[in-house]
Amino acid sequence: MSARKYFPNHPRQRRHGRMFRNMSRGPQARLRLLQGMVTALVRHERIETSYSKAHETQKYAEKLIDVAKRGYKNPEAMKVATTWLTEEDLVHKLFKVLVPRYENSPGNYTKLWNIGERGNHLHPKASPMAFLEYCGNPFPPLQPTKKKNPNWLINVLLQGVKDDVEKTDALELAKTVTLGTKYDFTGNLDQDVRVKKQSVDTSSKTKTDKKTPDDEGTPV
Repeated sequence: MSARKYFPNHPRQRRHGRMFRNMSRGPQARLRLLQGMVTALVRHERIETSYSKAHETQKYAEKLIDVAKRGYKNPEAMKVATTWLTEEDLVHKLFKVLVPRYENSPGNYTKLWNIGERGNHLHPKASPMAFLEYCGNPFPPLQPTKKKNPNWLINVLLQGVKDDVEKTDALELAKTVTLGTKYDFTGNLDQDVRVKKQSVDTSSKTKTDKKTPDDEGTPV
């Protein structure tokens, strides 16, 4: 088995009829381009390039980690690493840094972030750009985590309501309130003056008494 099995350098046809991206290059030029992209990704762990190149590189970068998980003593894994990493010092980083990081991860070693078109839509043929990165890299996250700001108006109002509830012990009071009572926010409980409609059962309605001939009277 050779490295060609895992990383074919020639586009092959998919089932739905589309081809892999040639990126306007021949087979050898496409292979050299992908080697450079994978090498840069392993070196910097985050690269910025066009979306098409990043999306095409993502498959090879993740497959590289899968093969490298076999260990540096595996000749097949070492051959794949030396083939796709054009810088020798990155082979050590692959087996000693990246592989232990994803040892317990079954996949999804990379993230692809689409950041829009290049040049702020100034060029008619602007290509969309993207960030490709290895998960767990030491750089700040591209999408910052959402933090709750206590100075927002809604948070200030909710905090005020919470403080008022704690002062008046409304929560403990609500547990003791029975159905049919109301709280007038003055500390007093009043009986609910609302009249509850009693359900009328048609089957239990009393029938009106029929009039007898004596009640109707006798004719003159």
